[in-house]
Amino acid sequence: MTWKYRATWAADLDALLDQLNKTGAEGWEVISVTYARDTTETVTVGAGTTERPGPAMWVAVLKREESGLAAGL
Repeated sequence: MTWKYRATWAADLDALLDQLNKTGAEGWEVISVTYARDTTETVTVGAGTTERPGPAMWVAVLKREESGLAAGL
C-alpha cells in the first residue's frame, strides 16, 4: 500500500472545515490538525523596526491511498 500526503491551511476553523469536507469527498483522510503561528516577521515602525509574531493559522495534514499506475500496480 502506498500513501499520498498533502497539507492544507486556513486562517479560521470554519474555512479549514470547509476545505476538509471537500477533500474528504475526494478520499482524503485527516491525520493531524494543529493551530500554528507563522515565523516572526520584521516590520518597520516609524524610523525603526520591530519584530512581531507572524499570522496564526489552522494546518491539517491529510493522506489517501494511491491507486492504479500511480502506486506502481
